[in-house]
Amino acid sequence: MTLLGFVRQAARPRRLVLATGWAVAVLSVAVGFVTTPVGGLTDVVSNALQGVAAMSAASAGAVLVARVPRHPVGWILFTCGLVGAAGFGATGLAEYGVIVAPGRIPGVEWLVWISTWSWSPYLIPMVWLLPLLFPTGRLPSPRWRPVAIVIVLCIIAETVCNALSPFTRTGLPASVVNPIQVTGPGAGVLTIVNLIVLGCGIVTLPAVAWSVVMRYRRGSPLERQQLKWFVAALGWVVPPLLVGLFLTGTYSGILDLIATIAWQAVVLGLALLPLAIGIAVLRYRLYEIDRLISRTIAYGLLTLLLGSLFVAVILALQAL
Repeated sequence: MTLLGFVRQAARPRRLVLATGWAVAVLSVAVGFVTTPVGGLTDVVSNALQGVAAMSAASAGAVLVARVPRHPVGWILFTCGLVGAAGFGATGLAEYGVIVAPGRIPGVEWLVWISTWSWSPYLIPMVWLLPLLFPTGRLPSPRWRPVAIVIVLCIIAETVCNALSPFTRTGLPASVVNPIQVTGPGAGVLTIVNLIVLGCGIVTLPAVAWSVVMRYRRGSPLERQQLKWFVAALGWVVPPLLVGLFLTGTYSGILDLIATIAWQAVVLGLALLPLAIGIAVLRYRLYEIDRLISRTIAYGLLTLLLGSLFVAVILALQAL
């Protein structure tokens, strides 16, 4: 059944919300594809992955909301997809208005502003919040409620800080500034809040991973199969995310290349994660995950071996 078929099965108010939101996501991604300047193959791949990742979350979320409307995972995916699509479209329009046709798009600073903060409510819930609620839609136990509260507060705080901070994107003319940026002592407060959010993220990520392990150990055979789908997709996100965060800002030869590849792998994982969640929650071909995991491990080890060999050859040639 197609996505529209699932949406038609929902109640009328919910059907209107899903159809409108999904149409806005499609329009935003299309605008992003058309307006984003392309400098090479890397830009094409990056734009394609970002657009597919946003639409994957919006589409999987719409199907889950239509089929199981009381399941919070569907609503989280749908909201993240809308925010990601809006950020992608705003980024494309902003780059077009700044680089390709300066002065042609009114209010370009607001488009840059949207692209600056939209990644927070898109990425953080996907990596930090969903693992706590998957697959039942409830926390593993009431003791995990403080962790969930901290994560939600971090999402809000990081979004507000990015919305109020000066633009840090390179290539922006001096005339394009954040229309609501905070300066003076307030800027120092935002810096402190950012550091607190970063610390909370570092502390809570292992706790979130442990919650998945606990669910797997205590869950039923069906729940374990659902978790396998989730972990298989999340494995494409977390390791390259850590590599990208560690190497971003080095800007030196091979390290910059590795950081770029890592961030592309993160976006690819974000495109696969909603699909895995939808399959697991709807229990569609649930028991094919074991074969998929074995093949993924084999291909992953081969890719790691080839990548390590590539890095070693590049470093040896640079040394010579």
